[in-house]
Amino acid sequence: MNGSCQLYRHFGDCEELLYIGISLSTANRLAQHKNQSGWFHLIKNVTIENFSTRELAIAAEKKAIIEEHPKYNKVHNKRSDIEIARLAIAKAVAEGIKGAFTELGLYTKHSQ
Repeated sequence: MNGSCQLYRHFGDCEELLYIGISLSTANRLAQHKNQSGWFHLIKNVTIENFSTRELAIAAEKKAIIEEHPKYNKVHNKRSDIEIARLAIAKAVAEGIKGAFTELGLYTKHSQ
């Protein structure tokens, strides 16, 4: 598919990079994020880069996500994978501790 395309970055407080995406219309995409993203209210600034083709924008988006690790991107973002793994480990540890306390009779429903 040919035609111009935009790569946008959403930033939060202290210029924290929240999200990177591409769109034929960043304004329309921003409206979609407003209705579909739990992090929309965190956006304080948006930057836009124009590309002559969608293919160039797609390549730039992938590169930017891999290198810049935006907080809410899932695809191409190893940071998300690491955070998911950390949460899974924390949950497993918590459940292990809960199980150990239960076996010792130190855990009850009231101690939650």
